[in-house]
Amino acid sequence: MCTTTLYRKSDGFQIIMNRDERLDRPEETPPQELRPGIFGPCDPVSGGTWIAHNADGYWGCLLNGYYETEQPKGRKSRGTILLDFLSKQDPFDSVREFDASPYSSFRLVLGSPTQAKLYIWDGCTFSHQDFYASYKDRAYFISSSSFRQSEVIAHRKALFLNAMKEKGEDLQGRLDFHTTQDNAEIDPLMLRSYSRTKSITIMNIGKANSNFDYASIPESFDYSMDAIHKQITIPFTARANQSQLGFDVHKQKSLVEC
Repeated sequence: MCTTTLYRKSDGFQIIMNRDERLDRPEETPPQELRPGIFGPCDPVSGGTWIAHNADGYWGCLLNGYYETEQPKGRKSRGTILLDFLSKQDPFDSVREFDASPYSSFRLVLGSPTQAKLYIWDGCTFSHQDFYASYKDRAYFISSSSFRQSEVIAHRKALFLNAMKEKGEDLQGRLDFHTTQDNAEIDPLMLRSYSRTKSITIMNIGKANSNFDYASIPESFDYSMDAIHKQITIPFTARANQSQLGFDVHKQKSLVEC
């Protein structure tokens, strides 16, 4: 239940990820060192993460699958998948040897400062696939949903392409997309009776350094568009104003020299 966009810059990538979770799942913690040289926010249940990078400039994102072909739920937590890949000397090489069978289905994005690839485990086959949408071969989109998945992904894809055309694929345009909530059940900034968007993470990957911008969204947060743009968009584009927020925003310098 997440939405992710990638933007290819001249010196790396900028990734924005909305994390959607059940209301009863314990609150996550902001970006930190999860394993030696691996950085990202942390899910306290699994001890894993959904977005991270390592000290060599490799990075990744993980979204749940919800595929109809999926077998009964896997035995192992998907939260450790990124940590295991980013612990390898070359995560792309380790894909060939990866056994996905112990896990429930997922979508995995692996990247470096120069490339990004999407891999999908649908419960039967683990394969390399194209991103769900791209714009000018610079901005890319992927999403998942446990609720009416085909409809939700098609809807978000249309919103993404429209936002890129009308507002541009830079940070502001993509944040406008990530904070869309005209239809709370299916828009990127999601709110349902049993789940909601709990955080927005921006991961900046460069050839010289990488860092995070992170915003946790409290349950009491006002989901009106005005409040969202005042409390999320402005801090991310004018980082000096982060201390003025009414909820936690963390900026983590997590990589000094690649």
